Amino acid sequence: MSEFFNYDGPFFKYGNMLADMVILSFLWIILSLPVVTIGATTTAAYYVTTRRLADKEAYFIREFFRAFKREFLKATMIWVPLLVAAVLVIANIYNMNNAETPIFSPTVTTIMIPLQFFVLFEVIMISLYVFPVGARFDMSRRTLLKTAFFMAHSHIFTTVVLLVLLIGGFFLIITLFNFLFVLLFPGVFFILSSLLYLRIFKKYRPEMDKSDEGR
Repeated sequence: MSEFFNYDGPFFKYGNMLADMVILSFLWIILSLPVVTIGATTTAAYYVTTRRLADKEAYFIREFFRAFKREFLKATMIWVPLLVAAVLVIANIYNMNNAETPIFSPTVTTIMIPLQFFVLFEVIMISLYVFPVGARFDMSRRTLLKTAFFMAHSHIFTTVVLLVLLIGGFFLIITLFNFLFVLLFPGVFFILSSLLYLRIFKKYRPEMDKSDEGR
């Protein structure tokens, strides 16, 4: 029983992880308020959570800000186009469904609306992977996007689970709007999704986190 309360025991290990989730959620929410910074904050969050799960992270907050600063430009240059693409597609879908005068013929509209949803779904799938991949692998923006696209489609079951977690969380936030849940959800999502991402990453790089080389 005494081992349970040791410094290296489960009590402190999971207690520290819970505290980290709260801190991570707070940092992510505050630093994401400008919206354009979401890519950088998400990348930094995945950097610290994936390393923490591999017992490689000793200075959680310091490493979060270090990753945020290091990846800010690249992550922002990826995030902003993805955000613009998603907004444009959603606007197109809304306009096609609500225009008083049809923009296209009924036949074309029947084709265009599913196509727009398909594009939106692809943007979301890429967004799910591009930031955790960018957090742990040093790649150019083009290679990063291609890798995210490949992983999202190659591991479709994991992608569906991630979508369910994300959509389910947003649904609960909207319906419950409980302050504590809003504060905890980002950290919980980052931890749970990091477990899934690490399983995928180690299929391509088994030596990940076995040494201090790289990220």
